[in-house]
Amino acid sequence: MTARDTDLVGSRRLADPLGLLPIWSRVARGLVPHLTAQTTQAAGFELLLALLNAYEQPELEEVRGHLSRREFFLIGEQIAAHAVAARAYDKGWPLPGRRGFDRCAGLEDYRLSLSRAVLLDNQAAGGLWGLYRGAAGRAKLLDPDLKVLEDSVSAALAANGSRITGDALHELGRHAVTIATAPQRTAHPFKKRTLKASPLAGTLVELVHGLPNRALLRQYLFEREPLLDRVAARLAELPAELDYASFLSDCRGHFPESAQVFEDILRCERYIAALDVAFERLLAQAGRSVTDAGRALEIDLDALGAARVGFRLLGDHFHGGVAQRFDILCGLDLSGTAAFADALMDAHRKVADQRGSAHWVESDAGRVRALINLDAMAEPDERPQNLLWRNDYYLSATRNVYNEVRG
Repeated sequence: MTARDTDLVGSRRLADPLGLLPIWSRVARGLVPHLTAQTTQAAGFELLLALLNAYEQPELEEVRGHLSRREFFLIGEQIAAHAVAARAYDKGWPLPGRRGFDRCAGLEDYRLSLSRAVLLDNQAAGGLWGLYRGAAGRAKLLDPDLKVLEDSVSAALAANGSRITGDALHELGRHAVTIATAPQRTAHPFKKRTLKASPLAGTLVELVHGLPNRALLRQYLFEREPLLDRVAARLAELPAELDYASFLSDCRGHFPESAQVFEDILRCERYIAALDVAFERLLAQAGRSVTDAGRALEIDLDALGAARVGFRLLGDHFHGGVAQRFDILCGLDLSGTAAFADALMDAHRKVADQRGSAHWVESDAGRVRALINLDAMAEPDERPQNLLWRNDYYLSATRNVYNEVRG
């Protein structure tokens, strides 16, 4: 890739040895332009907007002299978790850091820190700051620098009255300054019973569980993308255990003017899901000859070749390093099972070298040689020639967030 895409996370296996995640995620953007595998909760967007809006208010001028926007946000996120733990623990914490939230719930003196883990070991990357801003920026809820709200969004929050204001804002500012000026930027600024009764706790609980800006979020996340809005409405009515292949095939008929969007996803998954399973099965053949390993893949190379014909039509989706990844996958040798096994290992080597990661497996003197401990990896039940669906294409996040904001 020409630049690191911080939203390219969330594959079924984070290691992604064939580098398939950037492929399917690019194709998915034709249907789901904003959300990611991690942005599954409308509350994440609510709290993101509320805290970034609060930082810009005149009442927090002193805070801005002590804390960067990012530091203030991390403190606000911790306070929100404490507030829900104190006032509405039974409703839970739907956002990143559930284990940290559960630990907080048992405390009487609530801690805030910019130097020690409270919610998450790496809150900046693994919390709302790292996971939700990109999606909010693509949806035009935030400015292109992902630092402040777009003017129209700030105006909507002010008009709705659904933001942190008044006593709650002053209380938030006091706690932020306390942390900014504390030794090692860690302190216990309030007790559970004090926070539970405070205006700030009420406001934060309402943001997390009441979703007061759901109409605004639906407008920016869905209604501004008419195809996505209509697809999400259909998706919301179907069972959670959904056959994505059948759903997307049906969508071609329901939305004929956009049939190509759905066909592209189907073409992508038919090919890369088969490669994914084949590589996992190949790992289980470590120590065997490449010839025997290729036979053990039990793959219909004619069917895979037909799937590749459709996959090759997707080239316009990819640029830079992802285009190189696409070319690697398109160029696999399908002339025989042994040649295909060798080609899979070579593709993995190229992908690993491209991103500077370790090789898992290689062909050595005609045998499959494991380069990492593969004992914990079970051979998949699927066969590569079967109709497979392994990747999400952000449909789970779409269903969940849409159900929360549709009212």
